[in-house]
Amino acid sequence: ENAFIGIAYVSLEGRLIRVNTRFCEIAGYSASELVHKPIQHLAHPEEWKSVTEWINRLEKEKAERYQTEKRIVCKNGETAWVSLTVSVLKNDGQAPYAYVAAVEDITERKNTEEELKNADRRKDEFLAMLAHEMRNPVASLHHGLELLSRPGRVPDKKRLLGMALEDIDHVIR
Repeated sequence: ENAFIGIAYVSLEGRLIRVNTRFCEIAGYSASELVHKPIQHLAHPEEWKSVTEWINRLEKEKAERYQTEKRIVCKNGETAWVSLTVSVLKNDGQAPYAYVAAVEDITERKNTEEELKNADRRKDEFLAMLAHEMRNPVASLHHGLELLSRPGRVPDKKRLLGMALEDIDHVIR
């Protein structure tokens, strides 16, 4: 009951049998509101199918546990990310009789990861724009200096030097 993570006992049919206080805090429901509800009641609409899949995987593959990260819809309508580990509970005859789900709220971590991805994307966009802004004046400088370095008389030497200085000022800015 006092575990740091949310714990729920789930029937083989996928209904919540018992939930601890932390599970209720994560979902935003009271225990009486959750007990006897199907586990899909909390699943994010885009993940309903995967909830059924993990139940089937545990049954058909005779797997002992299943671990994933999922979104749930809390009572207030907000989405929370959880790390979910589901284990099969077996009786003395080794027949499954229920599941126990350990749920940890990882919403803050997921939000931070998303912020970092967005910051990385913005950095890439900025660097692409900067490269474009630098490429034009540097190419012009290169071309002008190439003309000035040719042997012989260079027509419009003053204009080429003026353009080069403008491009240098642009790069400095």
